Amino acid sequence: MAETLPGKFRDRTEYTYAQVEGALCAWEWMIHNADRAPLKGWFETIGSSGMRMVSMQVRDICNRVYKHMEANGYEFEQAYDWTFVPGVIGYVDWDLLIDDNQYNGAPYDPDIHAIFTAMVAADKALRAPGDRYFNRVVTEAGKVVTMGCQKNAPHHVVKITVTVTVAASSAPVAGHAVGQELIEAIRRRKPSLLCGAQFELCSFEKPAVAA
Repeated sequence: MAETLPGKFRDRTEYTYAQVEGALCAWEWMIHNADRAPLKGWFETIGSSGMRMVSMQVRDICNRVYKHMEANGYEFEQAYDWTFVPGVIGYVDWDLLIDDNQYNGAPYDPDIHAIFTAMVAADKALRAPGDRYFNRVVTEAGKVVTMGCQKNAPHHVVKITVTVTVAASSAPVAGHAVGQELIEAIRRRKPSLLCGAQFELCSFEKPAVAA
């Protein structure tokens, strides 16, 4: 179940550092789109001071979607500020949001799961599997234990060795598949750094069996 928003957001009096930073991400996007519908009309109606308060609630919605994404075993491999936040904002009902935030209307509590699934569906429709922004996190089958990086002169080839741990019952072929999936996740996460890198699956480790 997605987290629900307790009470009215504007009545909160304490915010974490991450919440403040996230609000600035939302505010930055809103400023860049202040001359476009539907924001243009609202900036003219309630001004920058009102829209700054709205940006804090927008950030809260973005954070709830992000946490819901993580709880469902996904990670987002693009910029949070310029990609994830605008993606969520595209599903915000600005009339209901501002009525809540500025005019004491009913609490605006969007369907977080519906926003998340819509973003994932749009990502799948627009991008090939290797280029998608949303990707499942490998948690049950294996994880990176060590990742060594060595730059070999004079060819300047980055050689990365990956050691993974797999379930004690896993066959070698299963461990190899997990390793390959992890390597692809690493490539997606740091494409510029790892361009031309050579990967080597050096070993697999299985949990020790208690005597």
